[in-house]
Amino acid sequence: KAVVSTQSTGGVGSDDVRNFAYVVRQRHTSIYRCYVLHCTTCAASHLALRLQEICKNASRSPLVMSEQSLTPSEDLPEPKRFETLYLGYIRVEKEKGTDVVQHAIEKLRNSNQSNWESVTMEVHVSTVNLIKTADRTLLAEHRVRFISFMALGQDESYLGYVVHGGPKIFYCHVYQSDGSCAEVARAIQEACTIRYQLLLSKQEEMKRAEKPEPQGIFSFLRKKLKQKSSSDVERT
Repeated sequence: KAVVSTQSTGGVGSDDVRNFAYVVRQRHTSIYRCYVLHCTTCAASHLALRLQEICKNASRSPLVMSEQSLTPSEDLPEPKRFETLYLGYIRVEKEKGTDVVQHAIEKLRNSNQSNWESVTMEVHVSTVNLIKTADRTLLAEHRVRFISFMALGQDESYLGYVVHGGPKIFYCHVYQSDGSCAEVARAIQEACTIRYQLLLSKQEEMKRAEKPEPQGIFSFLRKKLKQKSSSDVERT
């Protein structure tokens, strides 16, 4: 699953109009990967146009800020790591709701266990990264700002959270831990809270920087005092 904001370019195949490819940069390694798809229900040009539209809308959003612009990296807390089983994800109809998450958990619990992946979950302020235990490669990266809801299963060794995948598109990702997943949930909740606070602080800084200098008698007197001070310095 690739994040739209890290997409570099995309295009339709020249030999087959149903082939489509796009390039994505991995945030934690800066390595570029090219993904190739074959569309079975429509021409690839339709997919390319839709993806282009989503990228354009994302770039215009006032909430799209790089994590570096929020705060210096040395001020961010260290990522928290958890060893879990990643059961996978399914598409859900709603972006929030305990019943939505628990239904997804139960569905994936009954899925083929051979598809489950042992991963290290790295919870950063900006992302939740899933690192394969076997070869330490990145399996998935979920942006914290796209996580809309999270809940434990009826069995607390299971956890699920909903991620926005596009306009009115939501996916629930499910995990299982040997013990309770409550600590994992607390770490993700903390990341969401910190990122939201950083975003508010950055927006306040931007508003103050854009705020025009107040006009009026006090502003006029300040300017006159500055001019007088400058002229006195020149005479001396």
